[in-house]
Amino acid sequence: ALDVWSRRKWMAIIVFVFASAAAATITMSLPNLYRATASVLVETQHVSEELVRSSIGGELETRLELIRQEIMSRARLTGLINQLNLYATLRHKGVPFDEIVERFRRDVGLQLETVSQSGRGPTIAFSISYSSNDPSIAAQVANVLATSYVEENTRIRERQVSQTAEFLKAQLADSRKELDTQEQR
Repeated sequence: ALDVWSRRKWMAIIVFVFASAAAATITMSLPNLYRATASVLVETQHVSEELVRSSIGGELETRLELIRQEIMSRARLTGLINQLNLYATLRHKGVPFDEIVERFRRDVGLQLETVSQSGRGPTIAFSISYSSNDPSIAAQVANVLATSYVEENTRIRERQVSQTAEFLKAQLADSRKELDTQEQR
């Protein structure tokens, strides 16, 4: 082995230097890519189990998927692209807007982080990330998307609360009618 090394060491050193130079050149020519991530923690509402029976963990995951579909809709993404002036170079090149929206969807990542069962109920955390060549744009888009998720979740919960209130009012009215009927008997 030492004999082979002594005869071929310059060949090995030259190959190593050229491979290292090629790797360094490729690395330096690649554009910088920044990924900003925002984490969102979703806790369940504290409602008595006797009053409302549901599978809360599945409901949270379903709600998360529903919110994802709403936030990642073409209309929402188009508004966000225009508002933050994203992909300006692609738009100036005349790339179809559908391709720009698809690129935006690829640059956005949604990952379910944890599902924990505590004494107060299940808790889900998820992270929203966005990749861009500009670190400030990446951070801004990740924050806007996280805020959009929180706002959409608030709207859904408000609708659920109003529907639950209407349901309870209807149940109360039915119970009053039954009680009045029994009192008359």
